[in-house]
Amino acid sequence: MNFNKKRILLGITGSIAAYKAPLIVRDLIKSGAEVRVVATSAAKNFVSLTVLEELTHYPVISDVFDERIRGKGAWHIEISHWCDAFIIAPCTANTISKLVIGQCDTAITCIATALPANKPFIIAPAMDWTMFEAIATQNNLNTLKNRGVSVIEPASGELASGLIGKGRLPDNEIILTTIYSTINSAKKLSGINVLITAGATREAIDDVRYITNNSSGRMGFALASVAKELGASVTLISGKTEIKAPNVDKFIEVISANDMFTAVKGEYSTQDIIIMAAAVADFTPITRVSGKIKKDFAPISEISVKP
Repeated sequence: MNFNKKRILLGITGSIAAYKAPLIVRDLIKSGAEVRVVATSAAKNFVSLTVLEELTHYPVISDVFDERIRGKGAWHIEISHWCDAFIIAPCTANTISKLVIGQCDTAITCIATALPANKPFIIAPAMDWTMFEAIATQNNLNTLKNRGVSVIEPASGELASGLIGKGRLPDNEIILTTIYSTINSAKKLSGINVLITAGATREAIDDVRYITNNSSGRMGFALASVAKELGASVTLISGKTEIKAPNVDKFIEVISANDMFTAVKGEYSTQDIIIMAAAVADFTPITRVSGKIKKDFAPISEISVKP
């Protein structure tokens, strides 16, 4: 991705994932972007503002009354018009709620409220999974989505609390891809729903063995990434792969050919474009054996399969 001197404004809030912010800044700058940073007071507990200032060569805005940024008066108006895109990563549940009601008590929320409607606005929620799944948080996120804010879905995995769930800040590749797609002026698929299938299905013989193929899923994942960059609303239905799923609007993981059929059947009526790139198994055992077939039960060649 070439950001070609695009001006990116990065907001950082008080999530423990804020320690990853310098890496986001570094990757944006390496990709050609000019970056400025705005942070909440809480963010300073998790990331060094000095490091961010050294990387960007700009002062980090964290105090709405900072004398370094008041030379032009309405600094929040100036910087909100300066940027080509504004992303808050990580974005806490607290800041999300403030964005919904327009509460301008931090530098970040002041800029968000002043941001012109034609400027891409992206948030990457990062918090513990119980906070992310909370009804209030989900309602707030839906409100922001309805207002045109792009929301990067958090990743699943081990969280700072030690719990396992959805709430991690996604990898930089996903964050940068989302920023790139939102500022890409040639969004030829804007308003279009695209369904893509990818990966290999697995057809169980017993609880241990299955029939599959060597599909990597890379073709379907690449198609999904490009469709997303072109502005489409992308639903990706994938069998098992060993690669990371791209950032899409809806990701459905399936196992068998029947699972994929059911998933596609449930989604196809709302789609404008469907691309079938999955490697679906040609054969399925007629009967799945419960447990593990013993070696002396039957040669594998004698197990009946259906095309």
